[in-house]
Amino acid sequence: MKSRILTCLAALVLFTALAGSIRLAAQDQPQHSGKQTRYVVKDLGQLGGTTFFASAEGISNRGWVTGGAEVTGNQSGHAFLWRDGAMTDLGTLGGPNSWINFPEKVDREFVAGYADTSQIDPLAENFCGFGTGLICGAFLWENGVMSQLPTLGGNNAYAVNVNHRGQVVGFAETNTLDATCIPPQQLNLQGVVWGPKPGQMEILAPFPGDDASMGIGINDRGEAIGQSGMCAVVNNSNNATMQRGVIWQNGTVTDIGGLGGSVPYTFPWAINNKGQVIGQSNAETIQYGPIVHAFFWDKGAMTDLGVLPDFNFVSASFGFNDKGQVVGISLDTNFNAHGFIWQDGVMTDLNDLIEPGPLGIYDGNDINDAGEIVGTGIDQSGAFHAVLLIPCDERHAGDQSCGDAARSTIVTPQISERPKVTQPENVRELLGKRLGFVHFGTGVIKP
Repeated sequence: MKSRILTCLAALVLFTALAGSIRLAAQDQPQHSGKQTRYVVKDLGQLGGTTFFASAEGISNRGWVTGGAEVTGNQSGHAFLWRDGAMTDLGTLGGPNSWINFPEKVDREFVAGYADTSQIDPLAENFCGFGTGLICGAFLWENGVMSQLPTLGGNNAYAVNVNHRGQVVGFAETNTLDATCIPPQQLNLQGVVWGPKPGQMEILAPFPGDDASMGIGINDRGEAIGQSGMCAVVNNSNNATMQRGVIWQNGTVTDIGGLGGSVPYTFPWAINNKGQVIGQSNAETIQYGPIVHAFFWDKGAMTDLGVLPDFNFVSASFGFNDKGQVVGISLDTNFNAHGFIWQDGVMTDLNDLIEPGPLGIYDGNDINDAGEIVGTGIDQSGAFHAVLLIPCDERHAGDQSCGDAARSTIVTPQISERPKVTQPENVRELLGKRLGFVHFGTGVIKP
């Protein structure tokens, strides 16, 4: 059950990062008033677990939230759909775990993710990353029913996202043993779009010269993003993944480039309905490995979003909306993390935009067109909470949770009044594995 919090974000390099210059792309940048909105933090609850391990990953324009949370017994976790104040357990494919890692925005009862099945993986590839030894299945949950999606002849598959047309994007194994794979991975894998018709399956071809691919995001126009390269380990903390970030449009795969690090690496997290892309890319390379920064890509131009002033080591952008507002995470050299929002070319710490309270904002995972943000809150004990940040602006002026805070500007950030949350060592170790899809250098935190 370990969610994106438990997979790897970037190189653990205990040196000061070189922030680099921020290149602001001119075309179609987000337009806002420049005012900073104050947010109210809402804890979305649990699925029966008592150690508080939960994360909200995606939010639709309807306000529906997807993510994952521990279940009763605290030994496993399940994907959830939160609607109208209630969290629904989506179940599994017969094994103990399921999860959702990416920003899904569907306003219909379509939810995609990955889950343990009840079958032992004969190759022990740990494809889901749960460490159970079971085959990993890609699933589509529709109108209360979870269905397993097919592979390409191999054992495992992994669904990442779904659009309003019912197309699911992800990746699946073929039945070909690939000598270029890094153990424990043994079978070649290809990016896939399942649907929208039952049984329909399209392979997302690798970039010319590469032999493997992964689908990561898809918009309502059917444009997909992902990675292309040589066969790589999936959801494992001790190896790198594919290095090339790509976009599939009209049957053509295009390399979206990078931020200029000498070790090329780009991981796209999301694509919106304008065809814009956000994610993370290697911006600097020092002795011990690459340093990734959040990026915003539009019409071939990639913007380095930079880092937060006090968390100025590495960053990644996880979700955004059609208005171009971006949310993500920024870290210091000890892997302490704060969530951010980027708009008007400026990155702002989300903890500076909320009232003092028991939760700090560890990351921002997605934002809808109403400006509502989901992510992970962390309390004094280091426990993770799935949270919704409600903007107290004119659109939400009638929201009772905003109360007297329903105003559009913030004059003096109140973060200094918030109890300082010291992120314990095990939390930083979990963060060291936050993106099992991310290239990192040496110095990786081991589990």
